Amino acid sequence: MMYDDAAENVAEARAHALAMCRKYNHKVNTNDEYDMSILKDLFSKVGENVYIESNFRCEFGFNISIGNDVYINHDMIILDCNEVSIGNDVYIGPRAGLYGANHAEDPFERADKGVYSAPITLEDRVWLGGDVRITHSRKSMQGY
Repeated sequence: MMYDDAAENVAEARAHALAMCRKYNHKVNTNDEYDMSILKDLFSKVGENVYIESNFRCEFGFNISIGNDVYINHDMIILDCNEVSIGNDVYIGPRAGLYGANHAEDPFERADKGVYSAPITLEDRVWLGGDVRITHSRKSMQGY
């Protein structure tokens, strides 16, 4: 379903997530300390033994749930405009991305700031290598 990417409540939620990610990344970069309490307050669920390296970014955070024994390497980006679920025993390489959102492909919808999203699920024991991107197009969401 299409939504307005420039709506005030969307911008506020995005700004909050950006601030929390910056706070977390600063702590990891300066103290080598994985202060998951920062991200636990942002995410919908965080399991045990979760390590997220620095330069992590997400769009909202509240749509992200992470299981147990998860390692996410440097420079991860999650566009969580929809649910993003990461299972147990998951390893994600550096510079990976989970993109649950995409701007409208139709130029008129895009001019109206239309964005659509779809959920992403990484099941248990998944390993994503470095530079892997999981994304979608509107056609793939409609089953074409």
